[in-house]
Amino acid sequence: VKLPHQEEYLALREKLDPDQVLLSTYWQSNLQIHAKPRSVQAAGPRAKRPSYREAAHRGPFFRMRPTTADYVTDAQTNFEVGFETTATAEHIYDVICGVVPAPEWQGWILRQFSFRTDGDVEGGTVMDEVYAGFAVRVRTVVADRGRRWTASVDACSLPLASRMLQDVNIMDEGALRRIRWTIYFDPLPATAWLVPVAVPMFRRFFEHICRQAQSYAERA
Repeated sequence: VKLPHQEEYLALREKLDPDQVLLSTYWQSNLQIHAKPRSVQAAGPRAKRPSYREAAHRGPFFRMRPTTADYVTDAQTNFEVGFETTATAEHIYDVICGVVPAPEWQGWILRQFSFRTDGDVEGGTVMDEVYAGFAVRVRTVVADRGRRWTASVDACSLPLASRMLQDVNIMDEGALRRIRWTIYFDPLPATAWLVPVAVPMFRRFFEHICRQAQSYAERA
């Protein structure tokens, strides 16, 4: 049984994630998406991976309505990911919010990371993050080191939401720190039908980011 607009979704999905980075076995089964075979390269010199600057986002940015920390009470929908770590609250904060350069810990999925404003990661700092499949421009609105980092997503290469906010809370629980990372957003009416399939994909993306942050923070 096909879902409404399934063909349109599959076409958009193929365009945004041609390498099936965000394809889980759940959606592979339920949407009958065939996994692509992994290509095998012939022996010889390996191709140089593009640098962050060479892989910069060159497409359009769709502007969103800027948000503040109060938006957490007004957002139409949200989803949450998180993890626990033995790293200090200050160190995990520095990793997540950009004090530690993101290319050092996010790995291959991040293509470019750049500050558009000078100075430390404080309120008002703007960063561009270009990932495999999409790009975002985030602006810090709360910078409470070791406790909370909140950032408004002011632009995105995917026209999926009119407003979006990331809210990271770090709770000290003795030997462990518990991190709660919540994404709040208002879907665009034209793409609201995509929410049931888009949210699990982006949840999987943020779960990957959480694992990377935890691993880096605990070994660095």
